Amino acid sequence: MTIPVADPVQKHLQAKAPQMLALLRRIVEVESPSLDRAAVNRCGKLVAEELRQVGGKVVAHPSKTTGDHLEAQFLWGGERAADGKHLMLLGHLDTDRKSTRLNSSHT
Repeated sequence: MTIPVADPVQKHLQAKAPQMLALLRRIVEVESPSLDRAAVNRCGKLVAEELRQVGGKVVAHPSKTTGDHLEAQFLWGGERAADGKHLMLLGHLDTDRKSTRLNSSHT
């Protein structure tokens, strides 16, 4: 009988859930309103540090008007994929366009 790949991946992720949720909380708690460049960069610094801890080569691409853009590269199995295939993940670090504070009663 062959074990589906999803089973070990799911077990691994379930075991890591508490750490992943703690990291998510840390990131969310860094206030990063869209129009506050310094605040967005503080959030970016935290994310960049976390990406480096898991082996990412992180480069910040400066922006004059918004938070800097992060690029993180990872090697699969210690080297670039021979077939030239890549995986790109996109996200954002700002919370919203207003300078609102998180409501701690909802956490």
